[in-house]
Amino acid sequence: MIFQRIVFFLVLLCLAINANAQKKIEQFIQENFKGIYSIDTTNDNFSDLACIKDAIGNSRVVLLGEQDHGDAPTFLAKIKLIKFLHEHLGFDILAFESDFWSLNTIDVNALAPEKYVEEVKGNIYSIWSKCLQTQELYRYIIQTLQTKNPLLISGIDCRHSSVLSKEKYVKAVTSFLQTHNYSIKDSSSFINILKELITKEYHSNLTEKEKFFFLNSLQLLVNNVKDDFWQQEFINLSNAALNAFAKHPENSIIRDTAMANNLMWLLSKKYKDKKVIVWSHSGHVAKNIALIPGQNSTSFGNELYKLLGSEVYILGFTSHQGTAGRISVLDKFEIEKPKLQSFESWVNKLNYNFGFINFRTIRTDELFYMKGLFHKSEKGSWTNVFDGMFYIKNMYPCDKVD
Repeated sequence: MIFQRIVFFLVLLCLAINANAQKKIEQFIQENFKGIYSIDTTNDNFSDLACIKDAIGNSRVVLLGEQDHGDAPTFLAKIKLIKFLHEHLGFDILAFESDFWSLNTIDVNALAPEKYVEEVKGNIYSIWSKCLQTQELYRYIIQTLQTKNPLLISGIDCRHSSVLSKEKYVKAVTSFLQTHNYSIKDSSSFINILKELITKEYHSNLTEKEKFFFLNSLQLLVNNVKDDFWQQEFINLSNAALNAFAKHPENSIIRDTAMANNLMWLLSKKYKDKKVIVWSHSGHVAKNIALIPGQNSTSFGNELYKLLGSEVYILGFTSHQGTAGRISVLDKFEIEKPKLQSFESWVNKLNYNFGFINFRTIRTDELFYMKGLFHKSEKGSWTNVFDGMFYIKNMYPCDKVD
């Protein structure tokens, strides 16, 4: 009987401690939350974003996440943030979670601004290029290209899934090898495997022997190629192949690690004196992602954070209510309601439509519920997963451009 009373007392004590900890984190979030008054992408008043400027500080890279690839208000907020970062913090490169080879092959100096943006849009994933709510971004890029301070587009994804890659990649690789006299044992087999990979990617019918030959040939090229871009591209192609050959979740880890590698190349080679914004999904940009139940052991943001530390600022997005869905999917869905004790419910009491909190100011490992990675509440150490969080009260899906 005494033992049962002790157990009962300990349970009550644990519940009380947990309730007190939750109350403290709720209080801190509410006291440090900053209201954002508009995500209107045509409004050039950025005064309410000063809190984000202070949070980012001297960071060289800002990662912008999203819960789903069709979240229209998130896209609008990201566009306004991009304008702000470009005009007030000196960020001149916008790198998408899109085809590294294609977007780094398009030559801005060889094209008129409108043509450059048209080419770029054609090789960014359609979830972002064909969303009505993102079109102001492309108009803005055209405007900047006509100034002394252009905003340039790049890509970091190892997947060769864009129009340019599908149409011209095999020919470009063949031409490069021939022009520079790089010999590959059984080059015809190498090119045939390359065609299979670019055409079918995850559905290729290559044998283990063909995969080994292809990856070994690529490693020899990486070791011998002198051209900086093509050396990185052959590393990228190796990762693309490994990603295509692997099964989930290994392929997700390969792809995320490849994106970090590609971005580090951009920072150290092509844009070594530039500050970079990255547009991607929150599941990719998050650091310490293993702290969230059911997630992979690492992510793009996590690998980048290992290398850059405080030089990278990771901004997540969350929403309280509404609907979601991608332009590529006909059926939309109602997003999950927040838990009664969660980040979204605590912030909702403040009656803001939009807002921001800098998690770097919170010194806690306390677990709490938040819809940080997807439109689904998860309990985790969120202050160690994102550096900051942008809150949106009402979510709705993108409209597709005709």
